[in-house]
Amino acid sequence: MNVPQKKGTISKCLFSADRLRQNELPYCVSACPNGVYWFGDVNEDAVTNGTTKETTAFSALIRENAGYTVMEELGTKPSVYYLPPKNRTTPFQYEGKTTLDNENHG
Repeated sequence: MNVPQKKGTISKCLFSADRLRQNELPYCVSACPNGVYWFGDVNEDAVTNGTTKETTAFSALIRENAGYTVMEELGTKPSVYYLPPKNRTTPFQYEGKTTLDNENHG
């Protein structure tokens, strides 16, 4: 069971551990109406979308959508990956790379 932290403290996300033990997706994944969250296991190479319930290969999702992690240089071994925004009307910039509608600029 997730235990609430003391007010004023910072805690790491446990991805709704109580739901995972029941083979359910974390709350943030299952509740997102826009389908922007994917959850899965890099070792099993599978992720599921909470809105569409679509399951796909993690490696393909990251490779085909230019997925990235942040602050790897701190040695924290991040396990959360981010996908750049798609179909934007304004450019998205990350680490000096700018994207607009899946085109690389800059």
